[in-house]
Amino acid sequence: MRRIGVVFTGPLARLGEMVEAVRYAEELGYSSAWQAEDPGGPDAVSLLASYAAVTGGVRLGTAITPPYARHPVLLASTFAALDDLSGGRMVLGLGAGTLWWDRLTLDKDHLRPVRDMAEAIRVFRELLAHGETDYGGRHIELRHRFPWQTNPLPPLVRTRIPVYIGAQRPQMIGLAGRVADGLIIEISPVVTTAEERVRAVQAAARQAGRNPVEIDIVALAMMHVAPQGELDPYVLGRWVAPRLTRLDDAQAAARGFDPERMARLRQAVREGHTDEAVALLTPPMIAACGAFGTPDHCLAWLEDLAAAGVREPIIFPVGGDERLTLEVGATFAARG
Repeated sequence: MRRIGVVFTGPLARLGEMVEAVRYAEELGYSSAWQAEDPGGPDAVSLLASYAAVTGGVRLGTAITPPYARHPVLLASTFAALDDLSGGRMVLGLGAGTLWWDRLTLDKDHLRPVRDMAEAIRVFRELLAHGETDYGGRHIELRHRFPWQTNPLPPLVRTRIPVYIGAQRPQMIGLAGRVADGLIIEISPVVTTAEERVRAVQAAARQAGRNPVEIDIVALAMMHVAPQGELDPYVLGRWVAPRLTRLDDAQAAARGFDPERMARLRQAVREGHTDEAVALLTPPMIAACGAFGTPDHCLAWLEDLAAAGVREPIIFPVGGDERLTLEVGATFAARG
């Protein structure tokens, strides 16, 4: 049976539904459940604790949280607690979190995402493995000792929690190949294809003297299942059209998208003309953003991800019947 996962983000009004969906996903045979942590969205840690309470076997992780929002000392203590609560099922998924930079009023001129990520991972691992660290880096400088190192407390469930890196740019993908336990790919029209990123992270692993097989590769993919193939215009307007406007002219041309159509799409989205934007979308444009269509179409899309070297597609349900979407993912896993 192949691996399949699910990831959620969303408004506070949906938290109970998300917890129930994760419980149902495990019932269907899912191997993992993840929580995004976007600006203005729910706290991932609270939800992961809730997911742990209603499940017994699926891996649980963030996809992603930025190292700037939580200090590595806090990350280590938080994930040690979550790992204990879940019986050793946690994964720390880190990403640069560019959407957070303005919200956290960070000085962008001094940010070096690859360097900062590497330092955060090193401190996180040292604290879990040894209970203390004395580290002086460019971004992080600290001396810290956890009380579990000196008090007669029960040992940690695990002294090494897997760290995955969400990466789009070559430098961050290279870091994942050198130091991470896994790579989280976000399916997006703006960045390179999944197959290109799989090759890149494996090449970086080889250059670092690692076996590429050691690097787990998962991919976050929006999925909207339409039993009769009629896509919900709201979903297209909310999730697909805005993503496509992030493409510059060169990126759009590389994907074979008509320049005039793209210019009209950008204008329609910018001016809030959602119906017009949706009318401009073509099947290749929609497919660049995720799996949108009949169950068979979505299954074929997941098969393409697997053929590209993705070991575990992580479904992000958008609109429609959420249980049906989860069931399509379970069908994919059962076919392996």
